[in-house]
Amino acid sequence: NKETRESFPMASRVGFRIMAKAYENGLIFRVMGRDVLGVSPPLICTESDIDVLVDRLRRSIDQVRAEGVD
Repeated sequence: NKETRESFPMASRVGFRIMAKAYENGLIFRVMGRDVLGVSPPLICTESDIDVLVDRLRRSIDQVRAEGVD
């Protein structure tokens, strides 16, 4: 919740669900806590590489949102 800065309920496992979708979409990252996503791109990546990373992450988040977050 952007207004209250409240995290997602632990039972919803939002971070882990996004991580699983991202893996299906060809992106690997780690979840820290329950809903913090840790992305560590290599220092030599190009702007195009970052665009791909962001597109895949956005797609993964949208897929989890479409499934519903309890």
